[in-house]
Amino acid sequence: MNSICDDCPKYYTNAQMQKFAKRFWAKVDRKGDSECWPWTGSKCSLGYGMMRGLNGDIRDRAHRISWKIHNGVQVPDKLCVCHSCDNPSCVNPSHLWLGTRSQNTQDMIAKGRNGARKIRQFTDTQIRYMRQLYTASIKSYYKLAKRFGVSHSTIAGIIKRKTYKDVI
Repeated sequence: MNSICDDCPKYYTNAQMQKFAKRFWAKVDRKGDSECWPWTGSKCSLGYGMMRGLNGDIRDRAHRISWKIHNGVQVPDKLCVCHSCDNPSCVNPSHLWLGTRSQNTQDMIAKGRNGARKIRQFTDTQIRYMRQLYTASIKSYYKLAKRFGVSHSTIAGIIKRKTYKDVI
Protein backbone atom coordinates (compact mmCIF):
# COMPACT_ATOMS: atom_id res chain seq x y z
CA MET A 1 0.00 0.00 0.00
CA ASN A 2 1.56 3.26 -1.09
CA SER A 3 -0.17 6.44 -0.03
CA ILE A 4 -3.43 7.56 1.46
CA CYS A 5 -5.93 8.99 -1.01
CA ASP A 6 -5.35 12.77 -1.18
CA ASP A 7 -8.32 13.14 -3.53
CA CYS A 8 -10.84 11.68 -1.10
CA PRO A 9 -13.33 14.00 0.60
CA LYS A 10 -11.68 16.06 3.32
CA TYR A 11 -13.95 14.64 6.03
CA TYR A 12 -12.22 11.26 5.70
CA THR A 13 -9.31 11.16 8.09
CA ASN A 14 -6.08 9.30 7.44
CA ALA A 15 -7.18 6.85 10.14
CA GLN A 16 -10.41 6.17 8.21
CA MET A 17 -8.45 5.62 4.99
CA GLN A 18 -5.99 3.30 6.73
CA LYS A 19 -8.85 1.30 8.27
CA PHE A 20 -10.53 1.07 4.86
CA ALA A 21 -7.30 -0.05 3.14
CA LYS A 22 -6.72 -2.64 5.87
CA ARG A 23 -10.27 -3.98 5.35
CA PHE A 24 -9.65 -4.09 1.59
CA TRP A 25 -6.30 -5.94 1.73
CA ALA A 26 -7.77 -8.48 4.19
CA LYS A 27 -9.89 -9.71 1.27
CA VAL A 28 -6.93 -10.25 -1.05
CA ASP A 29 -4.87 -13.42 -1.50
CA ARG A 30 -1.49 -11.73 -1.95
CA LYS A 31 0.96 -13.93 -3.79
CA GLY A 32 4.25 -13.17 -5.52
CA ASP A 33 4.78 -9.69 -6.94
CA SER A 34 4.26 -10.84 -10.53
CA GLU A 35 1.35 -13.21 -9.79
CA CYS A 36 -2.36 -12.41 -9.77
CA TRP A 37 -3.72 -11.43 -6.37
CA PRO A 38 -7.28 -12.80 -6.39
CA TRP A 39 -10.04 -10.96 -4.57
CA THR A 40 -11.57 -13.27 -1.96
CA GLY A 41 -14.57 -11.10 -1.09
CA SER A 42 -17.87 -10.89 -2.94
CA LYS A 43 -17.89 -10.86 -6.73
CA CYS A 44 -20.32 -9.91 -9.45
CA SER A 45 -21.46 -12.44 -12.05
CA LEU A 46 -18.59 -11.41 -14.35
CA GLY A 47 -16.01 -12.40 -11.73
CA TYR A 48 -14.98 -8.88 -10.70
CA GLY A 49 -14.50 -8.30 -6.98
CA MET A 50 -16.98 -5.91 -5.40
CA MET A 51 -16.71 -3.84 -2.22
CA ARG A 52 -18.51 -0.94 -0.60
CA GLY A 53 -16.54 2.28 -0.46
CA LEU A 54 -15.71 4.43 2.54
CA ASN A 55 -19.20 5.86 2.82
CA GLY A 56 -20.70 2.36 2.74
CA ASP A 57 -23.41 3.01 0.18
CA ILE A 58 -21.55 2.89 -3.14
CA ARG A 59 -20.19 -0.42 -4.41
CA ASP A 60 -17.15 -0.37 -6.64
CA ARG A 61 -15.10 -3.02 -8.37
CA ALA A 62 -12.18 -4.22 -6.25
CA HIS A 63 -9.55 -3.70 -8.95
CA ARG A 64 -10.57 -0.02 -9.19
CA ILE A 65 -10.27 0.34 -5.41
CA SER A 66 -6.85 -1.35 -5.51
CA TRP A 67 -5.68 1.13 -8.15
CA LYS A 68 -6.99 4.06 -6.06
CA ILE A 69 -5.30 2.84 -2.87
CA HIS A 70 -2.01 2.12 -4.64
CA ASN A 71 -1.88 5.41 -6.54
CA GLY A 72 -3.46 7.59 -3.89
CA VAL A 73 -5.87 9.32 -6.28
CA GLN A 74 -9.28 8.74 -7.84
CA VAL A 75 -9.55 7.13 -11.27
CA PRO A 76 -9.72 10.03 -13.76
CA ASP A 77 -13.06 10.59 -15.50
CA LYS A 78 -13.62 8.60 -18.68
CA LEU A 79 -10.81 6.15 -17.91
CA CYS A 80 -11.06 2.47 -17.05
CA VAL A 81 -8.82 0.44 -14.77
CA CYS A 82 -7.75 -2.39 -17.09
CA HIS A 83 -6.10 -5.74 -16.36
CA SER A 84 -2.88 -6.74 -18.13
CA CYS A 85 -3.50 -10.30 -16.84
CA ASP A 86 -7.14 -10.50 -18.05
CA ASN A 87 -8.17 -11.96 -14.67
CA PRO A 88 -11.25 -10.03 -13.46
CA SER A 89 -10.71 -10.97 -9.80
CA CYS A 90 -7.04 -9.84 -9.79
CA VAL A 91 -6.29 -6.72 -7.72
CA ASN A 92 -2.47 -6.75 -7.98
CA PRO A 93 -1.61 -3.09 -8.67
CA SER A 94 1.23 -4.14 -11.00
CA HIS A 95 -1.36 -5.84 -13.25
CA LEU A 96 -3.58 -2.76 -13.50
CA TRP A 97 -3.34 0.11 -15.95
CA LEU A 98 -5.45 3.08 -16.94
CA GLY A 99 -6.94 3.21 -20.39
CA THR A 100 -9.92 4.50 -22.32
CA ARG A 101 -12.78 2.18 -23.26
CA SER A 102 -11.35 2.15 -26.75
CA GLN A 103 -7.91 1.09 -25.51
CA ASN A 104 -9.47 -1.61 -23.33
CA THR A 105 -11.44 -2.89 -26.34
CA GLN A 106 -8.31 -2.88 -28.54
CA ASP A 107 -6.44 -4.80 -25.82
CA MET A 108 -9.28 -7.34 -25.72
CA ILE A 109 -9.23 -7.78 -29.50
CA ALA A 110 -5.42 -8.06 -29.61
CA LYS A 111 -5.60 -10.85 -27.03
CA GLY A 112 -8.37 -12.71 -28.90
CA ARG A 113 -11.07 -12.05 -26.31
CA ASN A 114 -13.48 -10.27 -28.63
CA GLY A 115 -16.25 -12.87 -28.51
CA ALA A 116 -18.00 -13.99 -25.34
CA ARG A 117 -17.49 -17.62 -26.25
CA LYS A 118 -13.75 -17.09 -26.76
CA ILE A 119 -12.98 -15.81 -23.27
CA ARG A 120 -10.93 -18.40 -21.37
CA GLN A 121 -11.32 -17.57 -17.73
CA PHE A 122 -9.75 -20.84 -16.60
CA THR A 123 -6.87 -23.02 -17.69
CA ASP A 124 -7.49 -26.55 -18.95
CA THR A 125 -6.02 -27.89 -15.70
CA GLN A 126 -8.48 -25.85 -13.64
CA ILE A 127 -11.41 -27.12 -15.73
CA ARG A 128 -10.34 -30.74 -15.26
CA TYR A 129 -9.95 -30.10 -11.53
CA MET A 130 -13.46 -28.59 -11.26
CA ARG A 131 -14.98 -31.56 -13.06
CA GLN A 132 -13.01 -33.96 -10.87
CA LEU A 133 -14.16 -32.20 -7.69
CA TYR A 134 -17.76 -32.26 -8.87
CA THR A 135 -17.61 -35.96 -9.69
CA ALA A 136 -15.71 -37.00 -6.57
CA SER A 137 -16.96 -34.84 -3.73
CA ILE A 138 -18.49 -31.40 -4.29
CA LYS A 139 -21.83 -32.14 -5.96
CA SER A 140 -23.01 -28.53 -5.76
CA TYR A 141 -22.64 -25.89 -8.46
CA TYR A 142 -23.02 -23.24 -5.75
CA LYS A 143 -20.18 -24.61 -3.60
CA LEU A 144 -17.85 -24.92 -6.60
CA ALA A 145 -18.83 -21.43 -7.75
CA LYS A 146 -17.94 -19.99 -4.35
CA ARG A 147 -14.65 -21.87 -4.33
CA PHE A 148 -13.63 -20.60 -7.78
CA GLY A 149 -15.15 -17.13 -7.49
CA VAL A 150 -17.67 -17.37 -10.32
CA SER A 151 -21.42 -17.76 -10.71
CA HIS A 152 -23.14 -21.12 -10.34
CA SER A 153 -24.28 -20.90 -13.98
CA THR A 154 -20.62 -20.68 -15.07
CA ILE A 155 -19.88 -23.87 -13.14
CA ALA A 156 -23.00 -25.57 -14.55
CA GLY A 157 -21.82 -24.80 -18.09
CA ILE A 158 -18.39 -26.26 -17.34
CA ILE A 159 -19.71 -29.42 -15.66
CA LYS A 160 -22.35 -30.04 -18.36
CA ARG A 161 -19.67 -29.40 -21.01
CA LYS A 162 -21.60 -26.56 -22.60
CA THR A 163 -18.45 -24.48 -22.18
CA TYR A 164 -14.86 -25.66 -22.41
CA LYS A 165 -16.05 -28.51 -24.64
CA ASP A 166 -12.51 -28.97 -25.94
CA VAL A 167 -11.15 -29.84 -22.47
CA ILE A 168 -11.16 -33.59 -21.91
